[in-house]
Amino acid sequence: MDADLDRAARLDATLAALADPVRRRLLELLEVGPTSAGDLAASAASLYGISHTRVSQHLKVLATAGLVDVAPDGTHRWYSLVDGAADDVADWLASLRLSRARGAGR
Repeated sequence: MDADLDRAARLDATLAALADPVRRRLLELLEVGPTSAGDLAASAASLYGISHTRVSQHLKVLATAGLVDVAPDGTHRWYSLVDGAADDVADWLASLRLSRARGAGR
């Protein structure tokens, strides 16, 4: 039962993090590989007109949800995608498709 609660909590945190378009775009920007917080902030600021501080808050949400890793390097912070971090979401969505398919056969 605890495992189900943990899985549900992870799913909730991931979906909440993915609910914001800025955070989804930050994840897309990270597809190329590790990127500095400054570069991410500059990109998001130009796309959405938000401050570097706000971008930092979005990155913190993504890190807390386990979607990105943060690697400090001197005065820089490098962000990268966590491999498989969204697997819970993919599995949940797949289960919905399976449930719908089973229900359609009635």
